Parts: sequence; C-alpha cells; structure tokens
Amino acid sequence: MNEIDADANPVATELNSTSQIITDNENNIEFDQKKPIEVFLGEINDVSKKIEHEFGVSGPEAILETDKFLVDAAEHSGAVKDFDTALVQGAREAVGEISSSGPNPIDTIEDDGYSKSVNDAVIDLNSKDVLLPSGENVSEVVIEHILSKEDQYQEYIIESMKKLESQKFCFETPILEAQIKEDGRKNEIVYIRNSKEGLKLGSSSVKFEAKDQIAISEHDAIGALRDFLCEIYKDKDLTEYSREEAKDILDNITWIGEKEYNEAVSVIAEYWKEKLRKNPNIVIFPVVGKIAEIYPEYRFDRNRIKSDGWLLDHILSKFTDDEVIEFNNRLILDQKDIPKGLPASDLQIVLLDDWAISGDQLSKVYTTLVKEMPQYKSSMEIQLIAAKESRLNNGLRCRFNNGSKDMVPLRACFKAKDTQSDYGSRISGFYSAVDYDFENSIQRLVENYNEVHEESISMPPTTNIVRPYRAVGYELAEIKRVKVLKSTKKKVG
Repeated sequence: MNEIDADANPVATELNSTSQIITDNENNIEFDQKKPIEVFLGEINDVSKKIEHEFGVSGPEAILETDKFLVDAAEHSGAVKDFDTALVQGAREAVGEISSSGPNPIDTIEDDGYSKSVNDAVIDLNSKDVLLPSGENVSEVVIEHILSKEDQYQEYIIESMKKLESQKFCFETPILEAQIKEDGRKNEIVYIRNSKEGLKLGSSSVKFEAKDQIAISEHDAIGALRDFLCEIYKDKDLTEYSREEAKDILDNITWIGEKEYNEAVSVIAEYWKEKLRKNPNIVIFPVVGKIAEIYPEYRFDRNRIKSDGWLLDHILSKFTDDEVIEFNNRLILDQKDIPKGLPASDLQIVLLDDWAISGDQLSKVYTTLVKEMPQYKSSMEIQLIAAKESRLNNGLRCRFNNGSKDMVPLRACFKAKDTQSDYGSRISGFYSAVDYDFENSIQRLVENYNEVHEESISMPPTTNIVRPYRAVGYELAEIKRVKVLKSTKKKVG
C-alpha cells in the first residue's frame, strides 16, 4: 500500500514512519478479534506521541493534530481499516473520553464526502464488536453522533426556512477569506486553463479536449482567486481602476460554493414542503426550461439543460419518494398539469434560478408566462440562490413590449453584497462562472496586467468553469425520478 502523500499533508512529511502504522496494516498490525480496541488505541497513541515529540505540542492541541493526521490518512488510503481508526478517535471525543478544540474526525470525514466509507467502516467496526474503554460500542456511538449532527443540521435548515419566509432571505454572504479558511471544500471544479479571456458558455463546449481542462478543489480555486486579486491590487504599475476593481471583487464577491449551494437547496425544498403541508389546497409549480424555449441561442442546442433545471433537480433530491407521492398533484412540473379552474390564491408559480444579474432572462420568462396565463399573474414569485438587497426589498423589474412594467416579488437564500459594479453585485459559483461583473471584470484585469508586463498571465481558477450539467449524456435524474413516481401514482389511482 502506498504511503500518505506528504505534499497533501504537511504533518505526514515529519511522520513517514508513523504513517506506515496507519496505512500499512498488512505488515504492521494484526487485528485482535477479541480485543481490537487495544489495536486502535495503540495506533492513535503512536501517532499522538510522534506529533507531541516532533512539534512540541500537548493536550488538546496534540489531539487536534492527531485528528487531522488520522483523517488525512484515512482519506488518502481509502482503506476501511484507516477509517476505522479515525472513527474510533471520533467516538472517544463524542463520549467525552478525550477533548479536542477542533472538529470531530467523524464530522470531518462526513463533510469531506466520505459517507460511503464511513458506512463501510461502521459495518466493519460492528462486525468486530469494538468497544471503547468505557464499554460503549464504537459503531453505535458513531451512528448516534452522525444522527445527532443531522438533527442539528435539519433544525438549522428549518430556522433558515423561517427567515426566508419572514425576511425574504436567510443567509448573509460570507467573506471570501472566511470561506478559504474553512475546513472542507474538497469538491472539484473543472475549468479551462491557459485562457487569456472569459469564455462564457464556451467553457462548456465539446471543442475543448481533456488537455484544456484541469480539475482543482474548490478550496484551492478560491484561494488562487484571492491570490490573483491581491497580486493585482498590490501592483502599482496597473491602472487605479484595475486595482480598485480587484479590491472590490476581493472584498465583496458573493461566492456560492458547494456548501452554500447545498444549504440553499435544502432551505428552498423545506420552504416548499412547509407551504404544501400548511395549506392543503396550495399547488406549487416551479418553472424551469422556459429560457431555453424563448431564447434562439438555446432553442436548437442539443443539450438544453441550464442552471434552472440543475437547481430544480437538486431541490427535488431533498424530497423522498414518500413525500413526492404525498404531494403528488400539488407539486407539478408541467404547465399543463395546473388544475383547471384553480384559484390564483391556491397556486404558487416559482420562477426558479440561481441568480439574476441583469434580470433580462427572468423578465422575459415572466412576461411570457403572463401572456400565456394572465389569470395567474399574482401567483408568480422569483426564488433564487442569491440576490442583491435592492431586489429583495423591491422585487425584479420586468418590462413588457408595450413599455409597461411589473415589480415581481423575489426571495433568495443569500443576500449578495453591494458592490461598485455595473449591476451592483458580484455573484459567481462553483459550477458556473458569471460573466457580468465577475468573469468580464477578471478579463479586464488580465488584459491590463498583460499590457504592462512582459510575462503574461491567464484567467485564474473560478473563471471559465466547465458546467457539470453540460456534459454529454448528463440527465436530470431527480426530475426524472419524480415524474416516474407521479406517473406511477396516476396509474395506480
């Protein structure tokens, strides 16, 4: 088995001999099926002692460094036994046997996307009947801890949903530096490298081969963006406009990472469920795909999935099969399924998308829908992942061809920061780089730098992102699941 990648874990650089204890079980550890906890405690103590010796730390600080090492060992080896050891350490902390000033290893591994490995390790621990010195079963402690965290997260989502209802948003936008400092954000972003300009939708074109693309963790991507903007701001050879624009992006970007996106998806799903359960007459109709129908540049696109469909797919993933069947004909996905004669007060038409920068596309969707079903004009509301404060307060201005306009009510999970930019906010995300006030602005900074300096630079990560839903053969599986369930329900009924 390979050693832990020292470049990925600085602690491992100093602990190569200890890493073999964690990752080379075939040569170093023989599990005692009768008293396996002694093996796990031995592994943990060996790592902790080595850390204390090499770095001169003790107490909670040593426990924290041990946690980091065990988690990194498990994630890099991918072996069940290494997850076992990390989970034993987490279980000890969960029952108060030891204390730590950092996150519990169980939480860290779960948050980093290793739920399947945790599940396998729990089964393995249970089969060995591993007990803590206190006599508690390790697998049961781990399961109880995970369920408790899930309950806490659900309470957090419900409280956030209530804020979305009462104040039209539920989260303030975190600053970029705080997001960089967070643990996690190991999800991958794929972008087109070595480009001197923003490619907009072209970044997802099939014309780009694998050699043009590079995968990078979200954490490293936003860190690289921060470094790029700091470099531009500090460069006194550049124009004052460029330097101030770089600072404005750095200080005020609304970055929707995978964490923020998942929180927003959960809140919107909970918001719909709450409405459906509180009012047995209400029907919710989320509108997606309308932009692709309206705009010529999408009409003949062989892959017409856009961010609105991708968002709906994620929201529906939060609905269990039982919930889909429970709500059945009150959560509809097609305009033709609106019950005939349904009062406007009993219909919620949701114009769904991640954000609206200029607002032109959603404005066109709204005016088109009003023409198609004017009786439901008052039933329409825009729901977004992020929006600037003025739109949260006043709604989105939608203009008709005759010059008249409506202010359409709008909710968003994240209140975007105000910026000194054309559209008043700088929003972008881990799956799609926004052109207005972000990618276009970054391109101007690159151009100014390359005009002044002999050594040229390229667009940084977080720009020219390859949209995952534009991949050949990608399908919206959750939308398909819901449609199949609803179809089956109709046949049975």
